Amino acid sequence: MVGSVRARRRRAAELNRLVRRLAQRDPATASHSRRVAAMVELIANALRLPRADVERARIAALLHDVGKMDPRFTPLLGKEGPLTSDEWAVMRTHAAVGAAIVARETRVRDVIALRGVADAVGHHHEWWDGNGYPDGLRGRQIPLESRIIAIADTLDAMTTDRPYQRGISESGAIAGLQALRGTHLDPRLCERVLAPALWESVWATAQMMREEAHGEAGGIGADDAVDSRSLLDDIRDEYERRLRSSGGREAQSELPDAW
Repeated sequence: MVGSVRARRRRAAELNRLVRRLAQRDPATASHSRRVAAMVELIANALRLPRADVERARIAALLHDVGKMDPRFTPLLGKEGPLTSDEWAVMRTHAAVGAAIVARETRVRDVIALRGVADAVGHHHEWWDGNGYPDGLRGRQIPLESRIIAIADTLDAMTTDRPYQRGISESGAIAGLQALRGTHLDPRLCERVLAPALWESVWATAQMMREEAHGEAGGIGADDAVDSRSLLDDIRDEYERRLRSSGGREAQSELPDAW
């Protein structure tokens, strides 16, 4: 028991160190990663995945863009306009770079607990139809954690304001995810995420964390900043309540390996 607690603390320290390094280099990417991780955790719990799988998905989501710490990406992340084709070619290497960073940073400590995280990080830009990167995996060849991250990552990217582009609305995000079902994104996972009760929880989570980040940046007073953990718990509780009231129609009792 003591060893397990110590292992979790070591893992938390390793992860926090990586996330702090990312936040120092690119605060916007770090905030994005935290939102994606919160949405991924909510989705994974809704799929009734085992606790260890939920934790692995959450950790991978938190670290999915950690490759962008590499100095080669700094000018691309700071660019105010769209990237050129050559710049996109460089940017597309960030997933593989991130997987290498995670593998290197965790290879000595708590290896068993973090098994699979590097793969999930490395494949979060694979597409369901096989046209993604870096390895052109398709369908269920793509790790489940990566497929969940892809949905949350896409949703956050579509709805985040950028210097050259405004984020889209909730209705636009729904339409955007529907349009990517079966090409970029796992169609069955998309269907589950877009089911009303889960979608409302996922959307509320993203918006709440965006407001919290705005507060931390000085847009609202620090004393008014949202307590993300307590609010996330409230959102999960509300999702569970709605699920019970619907008779569980949004959560069929499929085994995890069905995904």
